[in-house]
Amino acid sequence: MTPGFIASGLSLLSAAVLIFLAYRPAIELHAHHLSMGSQIIHWLDIRRVDRTGWMSPLIVRLTLFDDSRVLLIYPGNLDSCQALLRHLRRASRDALIDGVPYRQYWGEMLSSSSPGRL
Repeated sequence: MTPGFIASGLSLLSAAVLIFLAYRPAIELHAHHLSMGSQIIHWLDIRRVDRTGWMSPLIVRLTLFDDSRVLLIYPGNLDSCQALLRHLRRASRDALIDGVPYRQYWGEMLSSSSPGRL
């Protein structure tokens, strides 16, 4: 009788997680901000973009300018999760991406201070 309770409990837990993910607010990317339901986060306000080990569903921690944190959960397929993560990283120009500065993460070179030198 106990194995039946374990199986039904796990099934109930799985159903609860799926319902939670289905009712997450929509995530929209705009030129100047990210919107998650009624919450709007400007790209300039994001200081850190840290990916967790989860890729599908995508779970990303965003740290904002006032040290508040937002947990972004996107329950899409693997391709759309990778595309969303790439857009988040590209648009967050003032952020550390997984602890690495934006320019260094994307391989952009810093301009040299003396243009006449080789």
